[in-house]
Amino acid sequence: MDLLNESAAARLRKPVEGAEIYIDQYLTWSKSLRSSQVLIGAPSQPPSSDGLKELVQLPEALRKTASRQPHRPSRTYERGLSAEELSPAEDAQRLMAFRDAIPRMLHLPGFMVKSCDEVVQEVARSLPPGSLSSRERALFLGRAAAAGDVAANRETSAVVVSLPPLSMGADHFLNLQSVHPLCARFLVHLEDAFEAAVPGLRLDAACQALTLLRRTQRDVLSRHYAEGLRAILARHVPDLYSRRRGRRQLSVPLALARLDASPSVRVSFTPMTSYEDPNDLLAASAGLR
Repeated sequence: MDLLNESAAARLRKPVEGAEIYIDQYLTWSKSLRSSQVLIGAPSQPPSSDGLKELVQLPEALRKTASRQPHRPSRTYERGLSAEELSPAEDAQRLMAFRDAIPRMLHLPGFMVKSCDEVVQEVARSLPPGSLSSRERALFLGRAAAAGDVAANRETSAVVVSLPPLSMGADHFLNLQSVHPLCARFLVHLEDAFEAAVPGLRLDAACQALTLLRRTQRDVLSRHYAEGLRAILARHVPDLYSRRRGRRQLSVPLALARLDASPSVRVSFTPMTSYEDPNDLLAASAGLR
């Protein structure tokens, strides 16, 4: 990002006081970070200025007084999952489903199963009474409808019952039509960036970078899964169109990953304004055409 306003500089008869010192400090700071950080997005959505503001945090000495107003904080990951939660070879193999041209079904890695179940239950509990049929409610909450539960006054929807993870014995599968393709692309790019910095990390459960990568992937998927559920459920629950909290809204992920001896990932999410893809049923559900 160019900090110099060339039009304004051309009108000056003398350099701005302290400009040379400031620029030297900025270039020194940025050079030290450039070799260890990488910006990760999800084309074809370009990075938004709001997302960049959340991720790029100037040190106090380089901030102008006028620019010191607080920005919406980004989510920073520094600690990863425990090694016991991972099965490195199996996890890597299952996550290959995100690399399909049109991802359809994900054989959930073990470290993602609990978080996806929690998302489904949280979304179901946040819906107004009578939003789900008895069968839908049983699938979302993992239990039969209680005596006081109010069932939806409509037939069970085949689309809605396909949204919760499907259990087959000890295996769990997630219908990726409820997760936006941008999320899948972002998770792939994030893994490729880590792999480029730490070759072979996918098979090392004790690697700090791998546990951090998997935690970030799990949380990003959970967020977008929740967004996708609300977008699709809004067809059957009109209340989701008017809510402020828990309303249907798809977002675009952007991350700044520090890949050195102390890896960390800073992630921002900005609202998606439009998306054009004839295969993207989710964006069509959210009215992003």
